[in-house]
Amino acid sequence: VLFRTTTALITQGGKIQRNTIKSHRLFAQFKGLVTFDLDDTLFPMKPVLQDAGEAVEKRYGFKADIVQQTMSEVRHASRGASGDKTPISYTATRTTAYSLLMSDGSNDNAGAECFDAWLEARQKSAGAHLWPDVEPCLLEFASRGWLVGAITNGRGNPALIPGLEHIAFCVSGEEPQIYPLRKPNRAIFDLTLERALGHGWRRDQPWWHVGDDLANDCGGAAAAGSRTVLVERNMPEEIVSVRTANPLHVPNSMEKEMAAIARPDITVNVLTNLYRNIVAFAE
Repeated sequence: VLFRTTTALITQGGKIQRNTIKSHRLFAQFKGLVTFDLDDTLFPMKPVLQDAGEAVEKRYGFKADIVQQTMSEVRHASRGASGDKTPISYTATRTTAYSLLMSDGSNDNAGAECFDAWLEARQKSAGAHLWPDVEPCLLEFASRGWLVGAITNGRGNPALIPGLEHIAFCVSGEEPQIYPLRKPNRAIFDLTLERALGHGWRRDQPWWHVGDDLANDCGGAAAAGSRTVLVERNMPEEIVSVRTANPLHVPNSMEKEMAAIARPDITVNVLTNLYRNIVAFAE
């Protein structure tokens, strides 16, 4: 048996629900920790967002461009709020936008319910769009005694994404104890290591982080003590984000600093043979 089944509390929108997930407990001692970014590393983000937007339009009638416009207005309004120096989170932005679009007053929870529908469609689509090298890669690490985790700035949740069962835990930049200290801020990586320790990993064991973003993944993780793998899938902007298609496109000063110091230990186009590449690097 490769996995232990556990019951965990998963936050879905504004709700807390119980979910059965699988975590690695076959090995009394892990050989290492490997963490993966999600969006544009394990699946392309743009088609996933398109599918989620279409699901909301089909159910509620809101076109994606109208939702995006409303989200921009929400962000702009939040920046002008008196005394509010913390940027509004993505979750709050989208939920507020849905609330404004459903402002007939008939249901105070309508925005959160719409967000949950969007998020459910996002997770389902992410599973459908996993790149074919993802599951074999995750399985190889897990079966060879590595603890597998995920670090994301978004709302992807491996426990709810079909095909990512080999990921034992995830840290999101949208979590209250993290936001707004998302990647590449060290806080999110420190919390990741705390959770890894809780799963049985030790600090004297290797840690590798794998991601598509030169600043957020390679720069941020390296500054926190990780070896890093840059994933360059060479996909067009129609499929992946502008940042992924253009690694040096970094909008703020912290990210520019992280990108400048980033020196990935390994650069790959696919995740095939990633385990072997990491083992060979260590030798």
